Amino acid sequence: MSTEDFIHPNLKQMSHSSDDLLDKCPRKYQLYKTGAKIVKLETVEDKHLAFGRLVGGGIETWLITKDLVKTHFSMFVSWDKMIDDEDGALQKKTFWHGLVALDKFATFFEQAFPNHELVHFDNKPAVELGFTIDCGDGFVYRGKLDALLIDTRTGELVVLECKTTGFRNVHEAMYKHSGQGLGYGLITDAIAHLIGSQLRSSYKVKYVIYKTSAYEWELLPFTKSRTERALWIKQMLIRKVRISEFVGWNYFPMHGWNCYDFFRPCAYFGICDRSDQLLIGDIEKVPVKEDNPEDYPFKFNLEEIIEAQLAIQGD
Repeated sequence: MSTEDFIHPNLKQMSHSSDDLLDKCPRKYQLYKTGAKIVKLETVEDKHLAFGRLVGGGIETWLITKDLVKTHFSMFVSWDKMIDDEDGALQKKTFWHGLVALDKFATFFEQAFPNHELVHFDNKPAVELGFTIDCGDGFVYRGKLDALLIDTRTGELVVLECKTTGFRNVHEAMYKHSGQGLGYGLITDAIAHLIGSQLRSSYKVKYVIYKTSAYEWELLPFTKSRTERALWIKQMLIRKVRISEFVGWNYFPMHGWNCYDFFRPCAYFGICDRSDQLLIGDIEKVPVKEDNPEDYPFKFNLEEIIEAQLAIQGD
């Protein structure tokens, strides 16, 4: 295989966040995936992500324990930022704001999800469920869903996806066609089979969004059909082609309209127009990023997924 034909394994590791990065700027995708050296600075985006992880982790613990004291302690242990942060206070995203979000979630959940319980299988709670899909040619899609619930009245499985936002008002257009929600149908079908639940042609993804500016949670429910799942599979195949073509052309284009994001320039701004040799070096010598297999216990290949979808009756 010639150097021109070589696609580094890191470029073949797909996920919802990677897809988003590829759409925003292929050049940033290439540099990030291949570990181009930059000076790491804490950004506004990092603080948003840290707060989201704090609240998300707290929700997982609370769904398992239903104990606020234990959950508060787990959140304290996981928080690696300053407890009192001036910027965080202005954005309402400090550790203390995280505790408020969690307490409000506990009340919100009981009201919005009556008769819903956390799914358990193999004596493990269904939170942070990791899965991989072998898409062929070395491409792998990875994902994790926040939690899987079951409606004890109907036996229907419900995907729970938790988000935080600074917007006071949220619109369904922000989440309805997210590829993240569509991909979760695949693991939902697999778990339904494992726990003996009925396979369905459609399933529900319920986004719960915490609006930091309003100190409140909002529920946005969506139903995902078998047809949408099939289109999601097609989209994955298209991304394979795009990445392969970028490598074949030896050109990952820059999307200059995304150079400024989260209120500051991209971390690669000012160096991204330099040569690959300078920023990356010998591509074949770039270390391969390895995942912990225990983080992704569900493994599929694309052929199995397509066959499973064809076996489900419905639209």
